[in-house]
Amino acid sequence: MFEGARLKIERGNQHIVDLRSTINAFLQRHPYTLSVRHNPNGNEITIEMNLREQAPSAIPLILGDSIHNLRTALDHATWELIGLDGGTQDRYTTFPTGAELPGYKGTCNGIKTPRSDTKEFLASFEAYKGGKGEILYALHCLDVEDKHIILTPTVNVSSIRRMTVIRPDGIVALTVTNQMCGMDKIGRSRIMTLGIVPGSTIEFNPDTDSTVDIFFGDIEFFKFQPIIPTIVQISNAVSHAIGQFDNFVKTRS
Repeated sequence: MFEGARLKIERGNQHIVDLRSTINAFLQRHPYTLSVRHNPNGNEITIEMNLREQAPSAIPLILGDSIHNLRTALDHATWELIGLDGGTQDRYTTFPTGAELPGYKGTCNGIKTPRSDTKEFLASFEAYKGGKGEILYALHCLDVEDKHIILTPTVNVSSIRRMTVIRPDGIVALTVTNQMCGMDKIGRSRIMTLGIVPGSTIEFNPDTDSTVDIFFGDIEFFKFQPIIPTIVQISNAVSHAIGQFDNFVKTRS
């Protein structure tokens, strides 16, 4: 059962393999320079990225293909389940999602199947904003967005292996090691730390002391999240959902 859904996941995962390869090939060329500055009135270090070449256009296209296959896997499973019920399979037969709980419940109750347990099963995913299955709703939103615009990624620093802050008198104020970076509101990497005084300098080797990655842009749910671990997490969530479909059919009366 649900072989079509599993094939869609398999294809989506192959796109993830291709995406990882494309990203790695780009980053291994070190197509960027980094500049570091700190806020003299605070404790924030900002790392600015300057690209010598743009990220390959294939990255958002492969990402979109993976997203679509994973979203479609849920629709395939729902279609097959409704068929097993003897329900109506038409162009409106999709895996239900919703922006909020009331609308989501209404969508589940509107599924054209004679079996109430199927409607309850689909409702149990809670694939709406704030529900336990929010990631499946987020996948749906990504798929819709990709149908209208390119999901343009951003290249940025994800972590710093080593950075030294030196006071104006030449004394080392602190050494930052193995520090994960956050993002400011416009997508620049930043580190919040203590011990920075006006006039301090920062010693930092961009080639050996930083880890650079590719992130989602300014989008809902996955804003500035690293692309590869995020899409892998989504794939795992979809695989788990299809497993639930399988168990539901095998165990129901």
